Amino acid sequence: MAVKRTVTKVRPNTGVNFEILGTATNNHITTNYVDTDKQILYNKSLSEDELILTVERTFANTTAKDEFEADSTFRIDATAKRNTMTGNGISISKSITEV
Repeated sequence: MAVKRTVTKVRPNTGVNFEILGTATNNHITTNYVDTDKQILYNKSLSEDELILTVERTFANTTAKDEFEADSTFRIDATAKRNTMTGNGISISKSITEV
C-alpha cells in the first residue's frame, strides 16, 4: 500500500524564509527514489497567506518511505534546514498516512 509523508511548515511572517533542500540532495532523491518508482508522487503548496508550506511525498510502500527517511544524504541536508528554520521561529510537523 502507498504511504504519504506530509511535512507542514508554519512561519511567523513572510519575512522569515523557508529553507529548501539543496540541488545535490534533490538530484539524489530523483535518482534513488523518483527514477526507481519508490517515490511516486510529489506535491508542494503554499497557503494563500503564504505562511504555511506543505510538502507531500507519496511512496510506493512503507519500506520505500522508511528507506527515504533513513537516507543519510537526505537526513544531513534536512536536519540542517530544520535546525535553521526552527531557530527562525518556523514550526514543523510531519504526518504519515496510508493512501
